[in-house]
Amino acid sequence: MFHSDKPIDKKEYDCLNRTEFSKQLAKAILEYTRTDNFTISLCGKWGSGKTSILNMVIEEIDAISKNNMEDEKPIIIRFDPWNYSDCSQLISQFFAVMQSKFKTEKGNKALEEIGEVLADYSKLLDYAAQFLLEIKPYLGPGKILAKLFGKHMEERVKRNRDIQVVKQKIISKLKKQKQKIIVVIDDIDRLNNSQIRAIFQLVNSLAGFPNMIYLLAFDREIVVRALQEEQKCDGEEYLEKIIQVPFDIPEADKTLVNAVFFERLTNIMSAEQYNLDHEYWGMVFQTCISPYIVNIRDVNRVLNAFEFKYNLMKDEVDAVDLLAITVLQIYAPEIFGWIHDNTDYLTGSIQTAGGITGVEQSKNRENYKKLFGGIYPEAPGRMLYIIQTLFPVFSWKTGGHNRYSDSNEELRKKDRIASAERIKRYFNLSLEAITVSKARLKGTIYDYNDKQLNEYFQQLLRDNLLTEYIQELMAYIPDIPQDRIALFLDNLIKIQTSEEAYKVNSIFAPKPARICYNAMISIFQNNSAEKNLSLLKELISSGDISNISILCELVEEIEEAHGRIGKSVYSTHQFINDSEIPIIEKSLLERIKIIAETGNIFDQREVEYTCSMWKFLEKESYDQYMKRLLCQPENVPKYLQLCAGTWSTGKMNGWKFAEENFSEYINKQDAYTRICSLKNTEKFSALDISDKQIAVAFYLWVNSETDDYYEINREKVDSLIPEWEKM
Repeated sequence: MFHSDKPIDKKEYDCLNRTEFSKQLAKAILEYTRTDNFTISLCGKWGSGKTSILNMVIEEIDAISKNNMEDEKPIIIRFDPWNYSDCSQLISQFFAVMQSKFKTEKGNKALEEIGEVLADYSKLLDYAAQFLLEIKPYLGPGKILAKLFGKHMEERVKRNRDIQVVKQKIISKLKKQKQKIIVVIDDIDRLNNSQIRAIFQLVNSLAGFPNMIYLLAFDREIVVRALQEEQKCDGEEYLEKIIQVPFDIPEADKTLVNAVFFERLTNIMSAEQYNLDHEYWGMVFQTCISPYIVNIRDVNRVLNAFEFKYNLMKDEVDAVDLLAITVLQIYAPEIFGWIHDNTDYLTGSIQTAGGITGVEQSKNRENYKKLFGGIYPEAPGRMLYIIQTLFPVFSWKTGGHNRYSDSNEELRKKDRIASAERIKRYFNLSLEAITVSKARLKGTIYDYNDKQLNEYFQQLLRDNLLTEYIQELMAYIPDIPQDRIALFLDNLIKIQTSEEAYKVNSIFAPKPARICYNAMISIFQNNSAEKNLSLLKELISSGDISNISILCELVEEIEEAHGRIGKSVYSTHQFINDSEIPIIEKSLLERIKIIAETGNIFDQREVEYTCSMWKFLEKESYDQYMKRLLCQPENVPKYLQLCAGTWSTGKMNGWKFAEENFSEYINKQDAYTRICSLKNTEKFSALDISDKQIAVAFYLWVNSETDDYYEINREKVDSLIPEWEKM
């Protein structure tokens, strides 16, 4: 619930222990027995609680005097000076408020009479002020003024009673009063300079009546400066002549302010099961938040802004970081702005920061303190500590106190501002920029069934958002429930069989299929060898022509990790125990043979993985299959795809061939003959464009009558393909 900046009106709502101070002030006012005009000031900064204390003082005065006789109860008049636009209106309305208050004291004829005289007094003051406005354009040397307005002034004076006579009449009547008149004037520091001066002239002279106690509340620094500018005098001395008893607002107990802050913050987040990192929260609060939370106004201002943002973005940002950046936006906009302008530098990879020396860290720290001295001169050291707290990379580079070493994926998972993928959310607060919401991500992890997950993956692929989803998923892979791992693996494999998963907008962008494959690897890395063995056997047993090459690539990497293929050993891919590898090999070989019996293994993407694994597992059956398959002319270009090399020079590119690369299963002449038999046939027209290109390129290579590795130009190949199509 948002909190307004309204002051409290009852002591039961006091959370800063100012009730006792208010009671003592109220008691002092009531025990003042002299009839002289008396002025008390209550000074404090904006937000320090002046109005709340005034309210509690008035409440206490009412409570103490409730059993008094009616003609002995104090009369309390509250005057709000900032409701009026100019000085003359302010003064006239002050007396109007007094007059109105006296009229409400029914049965007190003396006060009614005073009210009537106050009305006359107010009119005279108003006339005097208006007269000064009328003659102001003609003000000049005294003799000229006398000549021009002497007669006019004389006539005006004759038609009106003397102001001093009326004032003395008011004084005389007020001296006879038993009731104290307590005039409370708040928010004097909100007025302009001339109005501030008018208030103190009013209190000191125009309305300096007996039996009246003025209780004035203001920011002393603002008022002193205004009086100095208006009166051309020492503002402090001016105040001392008017204020008999000055009080300063008791400084709010920081512990109590913090207690209020924590309570309201808890209420904002009460419906959430927020997993608070207490160590990180402690650092952020002490460094980034506490220095700016001084009073209840600060509490309200910060938490109102935070609650609005939190309700909008709570599922997509870290609450602690959001609170910190909100405080900086309100109270340290210079720091907020610098962070906004340096997001790329602040969110750099933690790994790239490694290896820095202590000397370099000290040098960096001093350089930044100097830089921050120009940005946030009141506390450059604090700015340094704030940025070190929020950004671990910056802290490391500058030898800071924040030694958190979360990986980039962990920062992303926690939605921390230090994550390069998250930081912009803290500044634009736009849900539109969030392509994969946290709620949807968690839904896929915990709730979606097989159909829902597959449909969502397909939708992400169509919307070009699959890569973003997988990048988000990577940090949550350890959270996938054990009973849902097979579901995720199955759908990650399915999406890799889609044609769209191999399309990219830029040649430098990773293919969505490869991103999905890497996610699959990460899932295996987060499982036990026993669990992985079961998963692999299940995936292989259900493999088909569309996905067997993906499973072959996976098993090949496991073989390499255990040193069974190649020379490199990648321990991170040792998903199963070495003793269990034969089990997987047997299962995979059986599945490949079944698929080969019912279909053409060339009718799959990345067939090279299937071919290499079959050949590794059982070369004899693979050789027989390949020789049988290559008897069919349409399979020769598909086979040559595995054997051809590529070249590029500037804007030109193409293919090159070497007989040694393909002659194990078909010789050069047989391959050429079978490819020539495809020309102008339906079989050629049915081939994929890449197979057509290889067929024509091989034909040109054989007819080039040059050495091996002769480069065949793609442009030439493409120009001839139409001639090969069925007539």
